[in-house]
Amino acid sequence: MRNDEPLLLDIMQKAINSVDIKTRQQILNDWLSISYENATNYNLVFQILGGFLVIILVIGVFYRKLYKLKSELEKQRDELKFYASKDPLTKLYNRRYFEQIASKIIELAKRDDSEISIIMLDIDNFKKINDTYGHKVGDDVLVSLSKEIEESSRKSDLSCRWGGEEFVIVYPKTSLNNAFLVTQKLKIG
Repeated sequence: MRNDEPLLLDIMQKAINSVDIKTRQQILNDWLSISYENATNYNLVFQILGGFLVIILVIGVFYRKLYKLKSELEKQRDELKFYASKDPLTKLYNRRYFEQIASKIIELAKRDDSEISIIMLDIDNFKKINDTYGHKVGDDVLVSLSKEIEESSRKSDLSCRWGGEEFVIVYPKTSLNNAFLVTQKLKIG
Protein backbone atom coordinates (compact mmCIF):
# COMPACT_ATOMS: atom_id res chain seq x y z
CA MET A 1 0.00 0.00 0.00
CA ARG A 2 1.10 3.50 -0.62
CA ASN A 3 1.61 5.85 2.30
CA ASP A 4 -0.12 8.78 0.57
CA GLU A 5 -3.56 7.06 0.89
CA PRO A 6 -4.05 6.92 4.67
CA LEU A 7 -7.71 5.83 4.50
CA LEU A 8 -6.95 2.86 2.29
CA LEU A 9 -3.94 1.97 4.42
CA ASP A 10 -6.10 1.99 7.54
CA ILE A 11 -8.71 -0.30 5.93
CA MET A 12 -6.04 -2.76 4.78
CA GLN A 13 -4.42 -2.82 8.22
CA LYS A 14 -7.81 -3.64 9.84
CA ALA A 15 -8.38 -6.43 7.28
CA ILE A 16 -4.96 -7.94 8.03
CA ASN A 17 -5.52 -7.68 11.80
CA SER A 18 -8.84 -9.53 11.45
CA VAL A 19 -7.14 -12.58 9.98
CA ASP A 20 -5.98 -15.06 12.64
CA ILE A 21 -2.29 -15.84 13.10
CA LYS A 22 -2.54 -19.35 11.66
CA THR A 23 -4.11 -18.13 8.40
CA ARG A 24 -1.62 -15.27 8.20
CA GLN A 25 1.25 -17.77 8.55
CA GLN A 26 -0.30 -19.97 5.82
CA ILE A 27 -0.51 -17.01 3.41
CA LEU A 28 3.07 -16.04 4.22
CA ASN A 29 4.25 -19.62 3.62
CA ASP A 30 2.46 -19.77 0.25
CA TRP A 31 4.11 -16.57 -0.92
CA LEU A 32 7.57 -17.26 0.49
CA SER A 33 7.86 -20.97 -0.20
CA ILE A 34 11.35 -22.35 0.46
CA SER A 35 11.93 -26.01 -0.11
CA TYR A 36 14.79 -27.71 1.68
CA GLU A 37 16.16 -30.99 0.39
CA ASN A 38 18.17 -33.05 2.81
CA ALA A 39 20.32 -34.95 0.27
CA THR A 40 24.08 -35.50 -0.08
CA ASN A 41 25.72 -34.64 -3.37
CA TYR A 42 27.77 -37.81 -3.85
CA ASN A 43 29.12 -36.56 -7.14
CA LEU A 44 30.89 -33.72 -5.34
CA VAL A 45 32.12 -36.08 -2.60
CA PHE A 46 33.63 -38.43 -5.22
CA GLN A 47 35.27 -35.51 -7.03
CA ILE A 48 36.87 -34.32 -3.79
CA LEU A 49 38.04 -37.83 -2.89
CA GLY A 50 39.37 -38.34 -6.42
CA GLY A 51 41.29 -35.06 -6.25
CA PHE A 52 42.67 -36.02 -2.86
CA LEU A 53 43.80 -39.43 -4.17
CA VAL A 54 45.47 -37.81 -7.18
CA ILE A 55 47.36 -35.46 -4.87
CA ILE A 56 48.48 -38.39 -2.68
CA LEU A 57 49.56 -40.32 -5.78
CA VAL A 58 51.58 -37.38 -7.09
CA ILE A 59 53.23 -36.93 -3.69
CA GLY A 60 54.00 -40.67 -3.58
CA VAL A 61 55.58 -40.64 -7.03
CA PHE A 62 57.58 -37.54 -6.14
CA TYR A 63 58.72 -39.11 -2.86
CA ARG A 64 59.79 -42.30 -4.66
CA LYS A 65 61.81 -40.32 -7.21
CA LEU A 66 63.33 -38.25 -4.42
CA TYR A 67 64.30 -41.44 -2.53
CA LYS A 68 65.91 -42.91 -5.67
CA LEU A 69 67.83 -39.69 -6.30
CA LYS A 70 68.98 -39.61 -2.70
CA SER A 71 70.18 -43.22 -2.88
CA GLU A 72 71.98 -42.54 -6.16
CA LEU A 73 73.54 -39.39 -4.72
CA GLU A 74 74.78 -41.27 -1.65
CA LYS A 75 76.25 -43.98 -3.89
CA GLN A 76 78.02 -41.38 -6.03
CA ARG A 77 79.26 -39.60 -2.90
CA ASP A 78 80.74 -42.88 -1.63
CA GLU A 79 82.37 -43.49 -5.02
CA LEU A 80 83.81 -39.97 -5.04
CA LYS A 81 85.08 -40.47 -1.52
CA PHE A 82 86.73 -43.71 -2.63
CA TYR A 83 88.32 -42.14 -5.71
CA ALA A 84 89.40 -39.07 -3.76
CA SER A 85 91.23 -41.21 -1.21
CA LYS A 86 92.52 -44.17 -3.26
CA ASP A 87 95.20 -44.51 -5.89
CA PRO A 88 93.45 -45.81 -9.03
CA LEU A 89 96.25 -48.23 -10.00
CA THR A 90 97.24 -49.81 -6.69
CA LYS A 91 93.98 -49.27 -4.76
CA LEU A 92 96.09 -48.16 -1.79
CA TYR A 93 95.33 -44.85 -0.15
CA ASN A 94 96.74 -41.84 -1.96
CA ARG A 95 99.10 -39.23 -0.59
CA ARG A 96 96.38 -36.67 0.19
CA TYR A 97 94.36 -39.13 2.27
CA PHE A 98 97.52 -40.37 3.95
CA GLU A 99 98.48 -36.86 5.05
CA GLN A 100 95.03 -36.32 6.58
CA ILE A 101 94.85 -39.61 8.45
CA ALA A 102 98.52 -39.98 9.39
CA SER A 103 98.43 -36.71 11.31
CA LYS A 104 95.50 -38.04 13.37
CA ILE A 105 97.33 -41.32 14.02
CA ILE A 106 100.42 -39.42 15.14
CA GLU A 107 98.33 -37.22 17.46
CA LEU A 108 96.74 -40.33 19.00
CA ALA A 109 100.18 -41.88 19.53
CA LYS A 110 101.34 -38.70 21.26
CA ARG A 111 98.25 -38.62 23.45
CA ASP A 112 98.55 -42.31 24.40
CA ASP A 113 102.35 -42.04 24.65
CA SER A 114 102.60 -45.11 22.39
CA GLU A 115 105.14 -46.08 19.78
CA ILE A 116 104.53 -45.52 16.12
CA SER A 117 106.62 -46.53 13.13
CA ILE A 118 106.55 -45.07 9.65
CA ILE A 119 108.26 -46.98 6.85
CA MET A 120 108.91 -45.60 3.38
CA LEU A 121 109.54 -48.08 0.58
CA ASP A 122 111.04 -47.30 -2.79
CA ILE A 123 111.57 -49.70 -5.70
CA ASP A 124 115.21 -49.45 -6.75
CA ASN A 125 115.88 -48.87 -10.44
CA PHE A 126 112.17 -48.72 -11.26
CA LYS A 127 112.83 -46.47 -14.24
CA LYS A 128 114.96 -49.27 -15.69
CA ILE A 129 112.02 -51.70 -15.36
CA ASN A 130 109.74 -49.29 -17.23
CA ASP A 131 112.38 -48.58 -19.91
CA THR A 132 113.28 -52.25 -20.42
CA TYR A 133 109.91 -54.02 -20.11
CA GLY A 134 107.42 -51.20 -20.64
CA HIS A 135 104.96 -49.33 -18.46
CA LYS A 136 102.46 -52.20 -18.38
CA VAL A 137 105.02 -54.43 -16.64
CA GLY A 138 105.97 -51.51 -14.37
CA ASP A 139 102.30 -51.10 -13.43
CA ASP A 140 102.07 -54.84 -12.74
CA VAL A 141 105.08 -54.57 -10.39
CA LEU A 142 103.41 -51.67 -8.52
CA VAL A 143 100.14 -53.59 -8.21
CA SER A 144 101.94 -56.72 -7.02
CA LEU A 145 103.87 -54.82 -4.35
CA SER A 146 100.66 -53.07 -3.26
CA LYS A 147 98.95 -56.44 -2.77
CA GLU A 148 101.88 -57.67 -0.70
CA ILE A 149 101.75 -54.52 1.43
CA GLU A 150 98.00 -54.93 2.01
CA GLU A 151 98.30 -58.64 2.84
CA SER A 152 101.09 -58.06 5.35
CA SER A 153 99.38 -55.09 7.01
CA ARG A 154 97.02 -55.14 9.95
CA LYS A 155 93.67 -53.36 9.80
CA SER A 156 95.06 -50.64 12.03
CA ASP A 157 98.04 -49.97 9.69
CA LEU A 158 97.85 -47.25 7.07
CA SER A 159 99.38 -48.00 3.67
CA CYS A 160 99.60 -45.56 0.83
CA ARG A 161 101.20 -44.98 -2.51
CA TRP A 162 103.23 -41.86 -1.88
CA GLY A 163 103.99 -41.28 -5.54
CA GLY A 164 105.52 -43.11 -8.49
CA GLU A 165 107.25 -46.17 -7.00
CA GLU A 166 107.25 -44.88 -3.42
CA PHE A 167 105.05 -46.31 -0.67
CA VAL A 168 104.54 -45.31 2.96
CA ILE A 169 103.22 -47.52 5.76
CA VAL A 170 102.29 -46.32 9.24
CA TYR A 171 102.36 -48.97 11.97
CA PRO A 172 100.54 -47.61 15.06
CA LYS A 173 101.61 -49.04 18.45
CA THR A 174 104.55 -50.78 16.79
CA SER A 175 108.25 -50.50 17.58
CA LEU A 176 110.70 -49.81 14.78
CA ASN A 177 112.17 -53.34 15.09
CA ASN A 178 108.75 -54.98 14.71
CA ALA A 179 107.85 -52.71 11.78
CA PHE A 180 111.17 -53.59 10.14
CA LEU A 181 110.48 -57.33 10.60
CA VAL A 182 107.03 -56.99 8.99
CA THR A 183 108.46 -55.00 6.13
CA GLN A 184 111.22 -57.57 5.55
CA LYS A 185 108.54 -60.20 4.88
CA LEU A 186 107.34 -58.30 1.80
CA LYS A 187 108.17 -60.12 -1.39
CA ILE A 188 107.39 -59.54 -5.03
CA GLY A 189 106.08 -62.65 -6.77
